Amino acid sequence: MPQILAETTTAGRAGKASERAGYAERGEWRRSCIEAKQEPGPGAGSCNETLETKKERRNHMKPCISRILMTAVPVLLGLGVAATAQSSIVLQGGAGQSVVFSGQGSGSSDIGVNLGSCSMTGNCTLTGSGSGSGALASSGSFTLSSKANTILLASDGAGGYTASASAPLNFSLTGTADGKTGTLLSGALNLLNFTQAQGSSQGEFNTNLAANLSLTGGLLADVFTKTGGVLSLNVQFPTNVNISTLVGTNLTLASTLSASGAGSISPTPEPSSLALMGAGLLVLGACLRLRRRGAAEMA
Repeated sequence: MPQILAETTTAGRAGKASERAGYAERGEWRRSCIEAKQEPGPGAGSCNETLETKKERRNHMKPCISRILMTAVPVLLGLGVAATAQSSIVLQGGAGQSVVFSGQGSGSSDIGVNLGSCSMTGNCTLTGSGSGSGALASSGSFTLSSKANTILLASDGAGGYTASASAPLNFSLTGTADGKTGTLLSGALNLLNFTQAQGSSQGEFNTNLAANLSLTGGLLADVFTKTGGVLSLNVQFPTNVNISTLVGTNLTLASTLSASGAGSISPTPEPSSLALMGAGLLVLGACLRLRRRGAAEMA
């Protein structure tokens, strides 16, 4: 065993010595190339060839750098669109506003939802305030109008619910923005899903943050992309009872818009801006790989 350790140690020392010798040899070769370039002689040809090879690789990298610059401009523009998407309007629920969940009777696995106060004629109205920031800087009040007993939740098999509505949900936000007063946003809302974790008193509509607000007008409509906006709603239950307990019953469970934030509205990012960013990263990665390959060939 001592003999094996001694041989291993000796081999390791020899390897390191060889590596240091290689570094020294390359250093001497570079110095000799510099001297040969200054004073042409028998060895100047191979050194000049090597220097020319380096120059060719540098020239080969120039088009790659140009491609990066050409790609950087649209990428930065795409980032500007993404930054606009970070502007948002925070919603707060009005006093006495409720969201009521109800079972649909025995034999049904669906859960009904009524938004706000409903009149004898079946018109439901949910109201509150909205305060925007960034490109959506504004202040005002919102109204969400719907028909009673037209919104249903169905289990998605994964602890959440998919939402559907048999009648339109109309959304409007009126107030002041950029010194102008009037309708800030108007359009149709599509509730996509609902989630309430077991043992939680909180629930949220549109948890996947997909586009669900189709805008038809308003002073702030130009801030939004063609795909529309993202509107989420947060509700607060008085207890930790889950709405799943309503399935197959005629019971109801009332909630209010969350006091910590009833929801938010934000623009949907354009897919093209994300594609531009990805293209820029691909070009940059290709150039870096080319540079490393050239360095490996030089070694």
